[in-house]
Parts: sequence; C-alpha cells; structure tokens
Amino acid sequence: MPRDGHSDFHVDTMSTQSDGDADRGSFRFPCLTLAYHADWSRIGERAFIGHVIARPIRISRTEPSFSRRGSTARSALTDPYVSRDPITLTWNGANGVTVSAAPEYKRLVINGEPVSAEWQGSADDIANGVVIELGKRVVLVLHMATKRDAPPALDMVGDSDAIDDIRIAILRVADLPVSVLIRGETGVGKEHVAQALHNASPRKDKPWVAINMAAVPPTTAASELFGHAKGAFTGANTAHDGMFVRADGGTLFLDEVGETPDSVQPMLLRTLETGEVQPVGQKRSQVVDTRVVAATDADLEAAQNARQFRPALFHRLSGYQISVPPLRNRREDIGPLLAHFFRDELEATGEQDALRSDPKSKPWLPIALASRLVRFSWPGNVRQLRNVVRQIAISSRGEQHARTDHALEQILANGGGASATVAPADSTPAAADSDTPSSDKRNPEDVSEAELLEALRANDWAIRPTAVALGVPRSSLYGLMRKSPSIRAATDIGDDEIRSVHKKCDGDLTKMARELCVSKRGLTLRLRTVDIED
Repeated sequence: MPRDGHSDFHVDTMSTQSDGDADRGSFRFPCLTLAYHADWSRIGERAFIGHVIARPIRISRTEPSFSRRGSTARSALTDPYVSRDPITLTWNGANGVTVSAAPEYKRLVINGEPVSAEWQGSADDIANGVVIELGKRVVLVLHMATKRDAPPALDMVGDSDAIDDIRIAILRVADLPVSVLIRGETGVGKEHVAQALHNASPRKDKPWVAINMAAVPPTTAASELFGHAKGAFTGANTAHDGMFVRADGGTLFLDEVGETPDSVQPMLLRTLETGEVQPVGQKRSQVVDTRVVAATDADLEAAQNARQFRPALFHRLSGYQISVPPLRNRREDIGPLLAHFFRDELEATGEQDALRSDPKSKPWLPIALASRLVRFSWPGNVRQLRNVVRQIAISSRGEQHARTDHALEQILANGGGASATVAPADSTPAAADSDTPSSDKRNPEDVSEAELLEALRANDWAIRPTAVALGVPRSSLYGLMRKSPSIRAATDIGDDEIRSVHKKCDGDLTKMARELCVSKRGLTLRLRTVDIED
C-alpha cells in the first residue's frame, strides 16, 4: 500500500511508526488484549485505549470495555478479584507510558515485578508487549495494534497485526499460480500457513502433498520428487509416481527447501520453469499442474553466496514471499494460543471441565503460571508452546490445579534464550552473569555454608546483591542455595505457614521475607498462589 504522507510520529498516539506500520495504511494505537481471564471464553478480547496523550486511561474491574473483533458486545473485566479502584496509564508520547497505582492498591504486577506505586515503560517495552497482572485471575498485554476490520481467520489463531498481515498476504496470492516461499524461524507455523494458503485457493479440493526435504536422502530425492520408471535403478521393480504427479492439480509443500540436495536443484528448477516432470529412467516428460509452496528457516541468501543454493532456484521459488514473525514479537497472540491448545489437550486427557469458570473459586491455571507463560520468550515458537501446554495438561491430570513438573521448570528457567523474561517462581528474572564484575568473581565452591547464610541475611535474602557481595554469578548462587540443607525456596513453604506469618507480620512483605528466610520476590510470587483473607 502507498504511504499516506504522515510523519513518523503522530501527535494523537504514543506510537513511533515504522515503515511497515505506515505501509498498512493506518496508524497503530495502544491496545489491551486479555491474555488470561478466569472465564476462558474471554481470552483474546481487546480494548483500544490512549487515543489522546493528555487523558490518563483508567483500568479497573469496571473499565474499560473489552470486545472480540467483529462483535458489538462489550464488557468490562468484571472479575471480583480485580479492584474497583483503578490503575492509570498516562501516555508520554514517544517516551512510552507511566502506570500509576494508589499506595494501598493490591496485586499489581508488571512484567513479573510487583508494582507498589508507579512504573515507567518505554516505547520499546510496549513494542515488546507489557504483561500486566490484575488481582488473582486477569493478565493483560499492553501493546500496539492497528484498527481495521478483521480479515477471514483462515483457521489461524491470533489477532496481532502480524497475523493479520499474513492472512491478507495469503488472500492476495491464493488464487494466483505463482510459487510462494514462506520464511520464519523453526516452530513458527510455516506449514500451517502453507495449508491455509492451499485451503484459500481454487485448489482446496485437490491434493495437498507435503515433503520435508531435510528428511529425504540425496540418493532418493529425485525419485521422491519426480518419480521413476520401472527398472530405472536396482530395486525399482515398479514405476513410481513422484510428489509432483501425486499433487497434480493441487499443492506441493516443500518444507526445509534449503536442504534440497545440490544434484536435485537443477531438476527442480526445470520443473518449476516448464511445468513438466521427467521421472528417473524415463525419456519422456509429463506435464503437471502443481502449485509449489516452499518453506525454510535457513538464510538462503547466505547459502547462495556459499554456492550451496542456486540463485535461479531461489528466485523461481520466491515468486511471492510470506514472512512469519517469531512468537516473541507478537506477545498478544500468546494468550489466545494458550487457550486454544489447552482446550485441545485437556479434551484429549478427558479433563476439559477444568476450564469451566467459577467466579468464587481459584482457576485451574494459576495466574502466576499463566503470566510466566505469556512472558516467556518461546525460542521454539508455537511448536514449543504447544508442547509445553501438553506437558502441563498431562502433568496435572487428576490435580485440582495446573502444576509444573521439574522438566517444565527446566524449560521455563533455561529454555528462553537470551531474551527470556521468565524465571522459576522462587528466583529473579534471568540475567547475564556480568552483573558480577569479572575482577571480583570467585569459585562458587569456595563459598562456605556459613558465609552463604550470612550474605543472604545481610541482604534480606535478595538474590542480586547477595551474588555481588559473594562475588559469584547469580546462576551459581542459585546452585549454592539449592545444595544448602539450611535454605528453602518460597515454593517449599506450606500455605498454612504463609498465612500464619502473613498475619504475624500484618502483611508486611519485607518482614515476612525475613521471618521465612526467603527472597522478597520469591515470596511475592508464592503469595499469589495462596488465598489470604483481605
């Protein structure tokens, strides 16, 4: 679409528009997406907010109103555990947003950190998606979104601008005979996009055939793709139709196309150019009407420079390209994806009733876990998310509430890559070991039990200052704490003990952390799983 001539910054929003945003033909506005709600049917509802910088936006149990795209029905959060007293969001132009809460406001957590009065977020924070927990059963994602009519869903989950752009791209090219190249990281759902393209095309009632080029031995790749004649080679006792013939009239999906053997690339190029296939060992070619959709997570440009992938084949495959962004770049889609996969997996285990809403009871999926899943960076993208959901569903069979086992804790704690924002419930967010100056680092094995306990007590059981005081990385400090027979994690403390200490300390978190000998952050996260009389 042509640009509309607006400048990069629009005075009526806090958004800095990128070229891609401008190409959409409309500006993006601050938006709240319900990433988690005790009523699972509401996950994915949205509320556009902050159209005028000067007016603070109030968020409470009664405002603003949320709605699903394409629906006129609107409703506030209504959850009884969300306060009627509002928090306020004040836009600071290109500088981001300020979130304010009254000192007595309870249970406001932003990006995994408790907020007692005010939180400052940059434009980059909002671009990444700000995760806000309200009360005990609501998780919101504050992000930017374009106001526009929803394109057909095409059996794809999510309402982010990125997913809308993919839907629109599919509809633009679906009825054309050109080859399409789908690009994106592993696990983003490239094959799902390819199937949506096939289903939206005039070929939807014709064959859909898929082949993973990385799984095909180079010696048999030509036969698999183009077929072979009887007697073409040892063992070819009968003639064999290749993938192109089997997909005639329909779509052939070439997954991991960057792994196509070099010996086969000229044959594939010729078929794409002529519409003819020549089976191995056969002199005559055969005309086919097969639309090719290919996918890769490889850097095909670098592969061309290294002479590993033929430029002519690349250009023929990429008659039209569709890019699928990683899940971490569209955080507002994580909640709807979680809801979609949890419904599937709980139905498969016969426990779909777990998602039924009861406003008076604790939800099956605790808000602390829901928030961790929304904040996780998902290096394996949608595929990894589905696997984690399956892990939770199976691990929680027969349990009153969802739980995480050791394997899942390892994934959440260590599998998020450099951009992960999730840590175990009794720890602080993952950070580089460079928090400890290299000149002061020491061997963690040299830290005695007595020294460890003394440093923790001196720093009120806070992880970062204790690690700095001991001269060890935080990751090593966690290891020392796990090995210590005198130290327990906040997750090891029983509900009754927490309630007793909460009453004794009159709810003062600092006093409670000292009394229980755990980190204040770990205790804060643990408290969100305990029902305490207000």
